[in-house]
Parts: sequence; structure tokens; C-alpha cells
Amino acid sequence: MLGGLFYAVLGTVAGSATDRSATVTADPEPGVWTVRVTAQRGGELTDEHLMAGTLALPQPPYRRRSTAVWWLLAEAAAARHGGSVELTYDPSAGGGAEIRLPMSNPIG
Repeated sequence: MLGGLFYAVLGTVAGSATDRSATVTADPEPGVWTVRVTAQRGGELTDEHLMAGTLALPQPPYRRRSTAVWWLLAEAAAARHGGSVELTYDPSAGGGAEIRLPMSNPIG
């Protein structure tokens, strides 16, 4: 499930960039991992962008799905693991997302 979370977030953010690339950083904080995904050439990820964008499935037949659906799945997966995911935007850094997950698994 967490693999799907990262795929959805990375694909959503990279899809907003003109070159479809993104930078991923991970920082441990007391009790929490924070993963930041930033598309240097990405615009702000608005509701309109999420509704219009598509993201390919990782396995055959590689159909494309709405970015909004992937984002909803990312939010659900993060919440299921006791964390959160939110969209970010800084004009100097680009569009992005921040995933926060507890170091201990609340379901396990």
C-alpha cells in the first residue's frame, strides 16, 4: 500500500512539471518521517490540474487514470498508516507534496 502512496504522489507532482521530473527528499523527525516531493519546473497543483491530469498505471495494460483518483488514493493510504499527505507550492521551488508518516505503524 505504501508503494502505491509514493507512486501516486510522485506521479502527480512530476506530471505537473514541464520535464516530468521531481526531486524526493526524506527527513526523520522525532517519531515521524517526512518525505517531500518537488517538481522544480512544476506549477501549482490546483483542483483543476488534478481533475485534468492523468497518470499511467504501473502494470500492463498501462491505462491512464485521473490524477484526482490517484491523489485520493494517496490520501487514503497515508491516513491508513496514521499519516498525512498534502500539496505544497512555493514559486521559487515549484509544485510538490509532503508525506508525513509515523515511524511506528499504527495498524501493525
